[in-house]
Amino acid sequence: MMEEIIIPNTIVEIGNGAFLNAYDLQSLTIPASVVTIGNTAFRACYSLEFFSVNEDSSYFSSVDGVLYNEDQSILIRYPQAKTTTEFIIPLSVVIVREDAFANNFFLSSIIITENVTTLNDHAFYNCSSLTSMIIPDNVTSIGIYLFRESAIQDVTLGAGLSEISSYMFYSCNQLETIIIPDNIDSIGYAAFDGCSSLTSIIITRPSSSGLITGAVFMFINTNLQLKIYFPDQGTLDLYKLETYWSSYKEKFEVYSS
Repeated sequence: MMEEIIIPNTIVEIGNGAFLNAYDLQSLTIPASVVTIGNTAFRACYSLEFFSVNEDSSYFSSVDGVLYNEDQSILIRYPQAKTTTEFIIPLSVVIVREDAFANNFFLSSIIITENVTTLNDHAFYNCSSLTSMIIPDNVTSIGIYLFRESAIQDVTLGAGLSEISSYMFYSCNQLETIIIPDNIDSIGYAAFDGCSSLTSIIITRPSSSGLITGAVFMFINTNLQLKIYFPDQGTLDLYKLETYWSSYKEKFEVYSS
């Protein structure tokens, strides 16, 4: 059992899966020699509380135990066992990397600030206390499995997004309602697969602005009582003719405010 690891200064790369399932690891010190860290290097490190980076590093840094690249424009990893319940992403951050907050069981609030443009794959995977999130208008790119198996119940999709990515809400069992705003052009493969409590999808975009492109299995394994609401009858009728939407036509209704 190793609770603390100080990586030797002869190491230049921490590869994908390097510390996979290091359940007892609590703190990790990264030397200045490391130039590359894989996206999934720290997956399933459930006891990890703190990252420390040698101050001479030209590639990485840490603030309050959170791991960033050198200029803190990329948030690489938030420790899975860090017990703070709210985190405001620093204004320096532009990119939230793959797995960045995955498997953190304590965070109930993550505030995405005004310079973030990209949320990568699995960024909030299995965040079991994270119940709500506002994705602001400045975010323009999102990865697959973004909220996979998280506790998300309420999410606001900003005007900068054009898609709901594949598996974005995979097995989000507490999600009951979602509003899909006018700026969304497509819904990815199995985007809501396994959302067993999802009973209401509200589409605000009228057919005059174009139909949202669907995908295979986008609403598979959702609640049997699921209703998909449209702004008017004409829009509803057009979706009935669309390949990937027509299989859900018995769930269609016109939304009445």
